[in-house]
Amino acid sequence: EPAIREAFSHGDTLVVETYIQGTELTVGVIGNRDLKALPVIEIIPDTQYEFFDYHAKYLPGASQEICPARIDAALTEKAQAFAKMAHRALFCEGYSRTDMMLKDRELYVLETNTIPGMTETSLLPRAAKTAGIPFAKFLDILAPYLDKDQLQTGIELAQQIDDPGWRWTALAPLIIRLERPKQEEWMRAGIAEIRDMRIA
Repeated sequence: EPAIREAFSHGDTLVVETYIQGTELTVGVIGNRDLKALPVIEIIPDTQYEFFDYHAKYLPGASQEICPARIDAALTEKAQAFAKMAHRALFCEGYSRTDMMLKDRELYVLETNTIPGMTETSLLPRAAKTAGIPFAKFLDILAPYLDKDQLQTGIELAQQIDDPGWRWTALAPLIIRLERPKQEEWMRAGIAEIRDMRIA
């Protein structure tokens, strides 16, 4: 009741859902027509958190993220199938990540993230790493699916990679999708960095 009163203080429409106490799972999907589901991640918030809220998600050390999740093959396959179904039903493009709750071997889909976090330590790249796909290679795989805004985001993420070799490995498939003047600008920057490395 106090929570309902608090919610109504922010607006006149309220959605009330059943609280499902169980194991939180999340599953990433890559692709458009031919979909690939990544390994399932199990999320365990610290005991001070009732559920995986903002603080449990973003405070360092506030939650454990176990990949692959500690579930059997049948549940893994089912979770991955649900994630693909959600991806298709919502007409997602390129990639998505679907969150679920597991209770008594039943899966309940909570939501689908159409633009999930894409830093090197985010959940989607974490699942890709477990599948044997390093971050730079993962960006390479996603590149063909990206629109202009997503392409720019991908370039910004790739620039954060410290190792120059891996950085340019990640940047290359993104740069070739830019217009020619921008391609040439990036190529000159790459050549200059490689030259400076050799001189050093």
